[in-house]
Amino acid sequence: HTSGTGALVDPSKSNHPGETFEKVYRDEITEDFTTIPLHHAHRDVDSLIEASSDDIDNIIVLPPTIWGKGTGLGNRESIQIPGIVKSAVETKEIYRIGNGLNRWHQIHVEDLAELYLIL
Repeated sequence: HTSGTGALVDPSKSNHPGETFEKVYRDEITEDFTTIPLHHAHRDVDSLIEASSDDIDNIIVLPPTIWGKGTGLGNRESIQIPGIVKSAVETKEIYRIGNGLNRWHQIHVEDLAELYLIL
């Protein structure tokens, strides 16, 4: 199942997407993800997938910003990165989120596709 890193953001602690937080999530620690509260983004659906884990093997992937030209049948263009660039060109400003210490991880679409093939 494809979820998203928005699940890691605690909306009760921040009104500013992209702010840093001290928690480091590790893939091998299942509880890091299964204990994320249901009011976080994506968690309502993720929890349904997790609940079925007794019946079927499943993996939930939380990709960050996906960039690069796709080669599949669907959308082949990145949506997020061009939107950020377009906004910067139109407003003639590069913006920062919160205090500017945010981290915004990205993955190339082909690297993500390779991960899905491995899984």
